[in-house]
Amino acid sequence: MAGSKPRIVITAGDPNGIGPEIVLRAIAHERVREICTPQVVGNRESIAHWANRCGVAPPDESMIVAAGAVPSVEWRVGEIDAVAGRVAFESLVAAHRLLADGEADALVTAPWSKEALHLAGAPHVGHTEALAALTGETDPITLFVCGTLRIAFLTRHLSLSDAIAAVTRERLSTFFERLARELTTTIGISRPRIAVAALNPHGGEGGLLGREEIDEIAPAVKDAQTSGLDVVGPIPADAVFHEGTEGAHDCVVALYHDQGHIASKTRDFFGTVSLTLGLPYIRTSPDHGTAFDIAGKNRADAGSLIRAVELAVELCRKGN
Repeated sequence: MAGSKPRIVITAGDPNGIGPEIVLRAIAHERVREICTPQVVGNRESIAHWANRCGVAPPDESMIVAAGAVPSVEWRVGEIDAVAGRVAFESLVAAHRLLADGEADALVTAPWSKEALHLAGAPHVGHTEALAALTGETDPITLFVCGTLRIAFLTRHLSLSDAIAAVTRERLSTFFERLARELTTTIGISRPRIAVAALNPHGGEGGLLGREEIDEIAPAVKDAQTSGLDVVGPIPADAVFHEGTEGAHDCVVALYHDQGHIASKTRDFFGTVSLTLGLPYIRTSPDHGTAFDIAGKNRADAGSLIRAVELAVELCRKGN
């Protein structure tokens, strides 16, 4: 880190969603200004538009890194739009360059629309996949941090049928090794206690409700234990996330997207932060989407984004 405060670069996300609004509110927040030096990457026209619309003071020009240089347009607030998708993607690329050049210490991303990204012709479905391509990392890990509950995702943006097919002994065994290493090096847990959620109801009931627990998950857990890792499971999903909240596990492995998202968002929708492990720099984000339904109505809560900034700063200080 240069100086006493981490330099946090924040992408403004989809300009038609709540991203610019919550970013403007976050960088104006006393807590954010106190702990870091924030810098916003996005379309200048969009940021000015949102500041005026939300009655928020626009940031100093020195705090904005221009990205998404599109002709003057009327922003279609609350709508999915290819231009907005292009701006969001270009903002991420510009932010990555700052980090790669050593001009920032960590990245915080505001939400974008995957559908808008697709309309814009962007080749990636989500931030994690895009950052993996930009950094050359093969398979970063998504970790949700929600108070005492941490959730790591074996799979992310897959259909449920594809996610089930991906629950294999080989994939899980490799995942446990990588997750344990990242929890130690990034989070600072010397011997992380990892639990894996079951896939089927009641853990499969001895094969009556599915055999994945018997054929794939339990053998992978045994492999991890044999290699010296502290991994337990499979534990029925309706219990294991509660156990994680109570401190019984340092991290719970969710096998598919909604299995973990429902657990964290039900516990604390605005307090959950997504952390990407395995990148050459820290990246966090709020765990919510573009919220097109409330965009432009001055109702967006910046709490999750502020918490994402706080976590990024905390991890920067741990690594320095």
